[in-house]
Amino acid sequence: MSESPIADDPVDQELAPPDLVARADELVDYCPQAFWGIRINYPTRTVGDVRAIIRLVRHGGDASAGMGAQKLYIDLKSLTGIERA
Repeated sequence: MSESPIADDPVDQELAPPDLVARADELVDYCPQAFWGIRINYPTRTVGDVRAIIRLVRHGGDASAGMGAQKLYIDLKSLTGIERA
């Protein structure tokens, strides 16, 4: 997912911590309907990748996936200081 056009902050290119990457990948597996029409076979590596997954799950996932995305966002925000996903 590193080729995402929404990766526009310099911090987006930084490698994300492995635990956040694992949680983001779990959201992709749990909520594939949020990614219809999108090739999701890119590896999740950067902060921007995690942010893209959060955004897509928020818009296309169910309530449970949305809560998981919110928890991931809070942890990402505490790590990066970025207020938007």
